[in-house]
Amino acid sequence: MWSALLSWVTVGVTVPVIVGIGIGVLSMSPPHYSISQVCFSVSAAILAARLAWWIAFEQSGNTTNVQRGLFAFLIFGANWRAVGRLDFMGKRVASSRGKHARSITQQTPRQSVNLFRGGE
Repeated sequence: MWSALLSWVTVGVTVPVIVGIGIGVLSMSPPHYSISQVCFSVSAAILAARLAWWIAFEQSGNTTNVQRGLFAFLIFGANWRAVGRLDFMGKRVASSRGKHARSITQQTPRQSVNLFRGGE
């Protein structure tokens, strides 16, 4: 049972579904930014955990520890900076959109009309 739950097929289906849920809640009215951030983070964690398991336990017997360590560094170390930066920027965009949407919804109808006419 565990081998089926932790297989690449399951991860390959689960991660895009969770990302799709995150994108889907962004298109709701009003958008749920915190749910989308959780979905994106969970999908990244699942994929990283599966990759770590594969590197640690599912390599062939003739792979040395140096090769595994170098490969793990390339996957997690060198790419972590880029992935972390993308995750930070995605959360920053989602939170800024959330603040903008909340500021518009908290205005009175008169303030909204003045914004569209060019007033303050």
